[in-house]
Amino acid sequence: LTKLQRVYLEIPFAKERSGPKILLRMTRGPTRSCIAFHCHGAYATSTSQIPLNSPTECEGGKLFFFVNNSLHEIPRSIGSITQHPPNALHGVTSVTKGSRKSLFVVDKINSTEASVVKLSADLASLFTTSQALALKRKREIEKDFEAGAP
Repeated sequence: LTKLQRVYLEIPFAKERSGPKILLRMTRGPTRSCIAFHCHGAYATSTSQIPLNSPTECEGGKLFFFVNNSLHEIPRSIGSITQHPPNALHGVTSVTKGSRKSLFVVDKINSTEASVVKLSADLASLFTTSQALALKRKREIEKDFEAGAP
């Protein structure tokens, strides 16, 4: 988490802002809501998003950007990072099955929805550690399978 905060401070104008805030978001399907296409306001210098679970663990929850009059789906592989400036038009489709988990790094002054639950640093660390351990175990199983282990 400390490394993410340091990287955030390398974003132009970020030092002039309030500093970074780390958020965890989990959306469980089925839900009929989505995150409508939007741009961030003057409160944002940048938004970074890191998927914490595999896209195979949910249906829907697709991230799209609208750039140069075209719609672009952004792949969300576990542990990857997507970073965008506040003027990037983007949205997310509804999660129809399973859970979609993400870690966000945003400006402290970025408004959050009423449904956001604030976690202590210890709970956030526990959440991300459990996700990392699950990914490590999954990779071990895949490696054993590829090697032909019973």
